[in-house]
Amino acid sequence: MWALRAKLAVDPPLFVPLDNAMNFQPDRLLLRRTSRLWGVQTSYLDQQGGVHEAPASSLLQVISGLAGRPIESNQDLEALCQLRHEQFETQGLEPVHVKWVGEDAHITLIPQPAERGQTLDVRIEGEEGHVHQSQWHVGHDRRPRLKLPADLPMGYHTLTLRTPARELSTLIVCAPKTIHDPPDLKRSWGIFAPLYAVRSDSDWGLGSYRDLKTLSRLIQAANGKWISSLPLLAGNFDAPDCDPSPYSALTRLFWNEIYLDVETLVRESGSREALALLEHPDTQKELQRLRGAEYVDYHPAYQLKRKILTVLAREFFESKKDASDEYAAFLKLFPDLDAYVQFRTPSPEHQNFHRYVQFQTHLALTHLKSVGLYMDYPVGVNESGFDFQRYRDIFFSGVEVGAPPEPVFQLGQGWGFPSYHPQRLRESRYAYVRRTLENHFRYSRILRLDHVMGLHRVFVVPSGKKPKDGVYLRYKPQEFFALACLEATRAGADLIGENLGTVPAAVDDILVKRNFKTMTVGQFLFEEPPAKFKEMFPEKTLACLNTHDMPLFAAFLTGEDLDQVTQLGILNPAYTEQFKAARLAGKERWKAAVGAKEDQDLFFNVLKNMAESRAHYVILNPEDAWHEARPQNIPGTYREVPNWRRKFVIPLEKWGQNNGLKNAFSLLAKSRS
Repeated sequence: MWALRAKLAVDPPLFVPLDNAMNFQPDRLLLRRTSRLWGVQTSYLDQQGGVHEAPASSLLQVISGLAGRPIESNQDLEALCQLRHEQFETQGLEPVHVKWVGEDAHITLIPQPAERGQTLDVRIEGEEGHVHQSQWHVGHDRRPRLKLPADLPMGYHTLTLRTPARELSTLIVCAPKTIHDPPDLKRSWGIFAPLYAVRSDSDWGLGSYRDLKTLSRLIQAANGKWISSLPLLAGNFDAPDCDPSPYSALTRLFWNEIYLDVETLVRESGSREALALLEHPDTQKELQRLRGAEYVDYHPAYQLKRKILTVLAREFFESKKDASDEYAAFLKLFPDLDAYVQFRTPSPEHQNFHRYVQFQTHLALTHLKSVGLYMDYPVGVNESGFDFQRYRDIFFSGVEVGAPPEPVFQLGQGWGFPSYHPQRLRESRYAYVRRTLENHFRYSRILRLDHVMGLHRVFVVPSGKKPKDGVYLRYKPQEFFALACLEATRAGADLIGENLGTVPAAVDDILVKRNFKTMTVGQFLFEEPPAKFKEMFPEKTLACLNTHDMPLFAAFLTGEDLDQVTQLGILNPAYTEQFKAARLAGKERWKAAVGAKEDQDLFFNVLKNMAESRAHYVILNPEDAWHEARPQNIPGTYREVPNWRRKFVIPLEKWGQNNGLKNAFSLLAKSRS
């Protein structure tokens, strides 16, 4: 069941089930036509190949939200169809066009009658100010096509058409057809380490950017090349009941200061006041409490760091260090900084705190680039966060992004953040998306695009509906992929598309075509014969045993994770024993095939198979090496379990003494050389 992948429903059935609470009976064909025009799918195929039709009430609610108009009759649906046609006809040009380097490309004009047969001025201006000018004789075709220059350089270009009556423009994204493999990373391996979970003898109750350097030295000694973490974006830890989820960030444009190494900053600053605060008995007592806690206590950890960082920030600006060239260069990279600090606080003093910590976080991440950061680009941002407030027009707040029902999470999932508005996002020429990608590639060697299917379509749950009643909202995948290919190439970085779950085959096809790396999860293949396991990892993939949303291997083998999600009401109890029996049968089959006596022996055999496979990358979760069973996160839960808070049981200083880790590192170093 785990390895199944859904295919896109190209021609779904006409029948759409109706909600009894609806005020009118929509015409089925008309509803389908309206849905298509507004980019909403009326059905999808699940992981088992079954067709799911969206409830008519959900379709109407989503279309109404996209259009900003109520729908109370079939006449309203007809009017919305007419509106989409009028929008297309009057805009003249699509807002964005893609040209792949080395391939021909055209733009299509929807001319006014007076423009047919006319000669129009064409101007193409690149980012560096280079201008290409020409003229275009518009024929009498209904939709004339202009061929773009074959030698258009890679980058973003603005094409402008001038006519006597109007001026039209479009963004041209000239992108490489594929991304290039960083040569030093081929057949490399790395480690997964959510930074909050990393413990050390000097931590402040959670990991720090300094700990990433320490971790890098440990894995580089075994020929590891990179460290993967969860999103490191800014969060809000001011309130005691703060949301610690790294996938519910305030922004994709600014970074998380909670991971700053305060002790190093204090000693480098020479601040007597900050040093006195650091060495105060109350501070040291609180540090001991935070270090000894089993789970990360975000709010007091942040308040403790903030107290000292506030002193450093004040002294930084009082001593005019913000006049340095280094700070000026930082400001150029973050043009939204003033808006961001004003969003965080109305106090000028506290605004300077946020300026300072963003500057120091930028410096810390810049210094970490040599470590080989594998960053995670989240699929969404919090509706109460900075990005949504600053760029509200491109978001669609009437829905919540999530996932449809699947074998374990049978109720579907709602992830608590809004989707993009497809039309308004394109009209913005993806300015926000371009900035956020550039921001991540500034520091990362590898970037994982969370829920890469979101470049094609996202599952959205209308306000007031249950996740099972969601619908798919479609985007323009070629445009998203062009942006990603262009930004990755500029940064010399690699891209991984997280293609797990209910994913159409078309998504995997375009990932392969553009040389993105996919993800192949060993636990999904565990029901296959052990002799075939190694061969089931494609060459252009990241091989992993599990992900942060899945059970660790020890729990997977016993099925205890199934008991937990059943108790939480996520999995129907009727399926629990069936799924658990399949797991246990797979385990015994593997043990017999490889001669493993203990579960831990089986882990090393599975890891060896992954390491020796064709996979481009292999990632190790260190918790599997020391046989941890508790998860870091259970999707579909919020306060029910301590998601995103559990620390590693072994601090960095003792990793070299752990036999499981030493054996895993040795195995990977030998198999990936």
